[in-house]
Amino acid sequence: MDGYGHDYDDKFGDNERTICTLLNPAIDDRRNEAWTTGRGGYDLVVARGGDWHVAVGHRAGEKTTFDGQRIGRTDGAGKSAWNDIYAETENDCADWRNRHGDGRLDSDEYNEGAIDVAFGNYIGTADAADWQVALGFGATEAAAVTNVVKTLRRGYAAERNRY
Repeated sequence: MDGYGHDYDDKFGDNERTICTLLNPAIDDRRNEAWTTGRGGYDLVVARGGDWHVAVGHRAGEKTTFDGQRIGRTDGAGKSAWNDIYAETENDCADWRNRHGDGRLDSDEYNEGAIDVAFGNYIGTADAADWQVALGFGATEAAAVTNVVKTLRRGYAAERNRY
């Protein structure tokens, strides 16, 4: 039973699923911006605040691309990524557990100001899924992107063993 009193398998059965990673990459009090990019076959989101950059990407087995992404606004000036995942309504139902939302991230590849970010990993009807999410930091976009791609290529076990 989950916190809502539902048995997931009984309630949702073999519904197809996309698991989303959601983050708020506000780096400092300065103006933030974020955009999508790619390198070496990886889909990435890069955010900048002042002189600092953070890049984020994921890997699910050999899959290194996103199944949808949203760079949203958290200040009401546009739809946030959080709202796209959890609050978007369809059929007058905002509870994502009732599966009446559209189940897709509305693509937005750039935003600035008060931002949040989400990207998807489609798992279909699988009972389990493994994926890795990595962050890379740098003083430039290139440095942040290089750091995240190196981390994703090395993989979790190699990164863990470095410490």
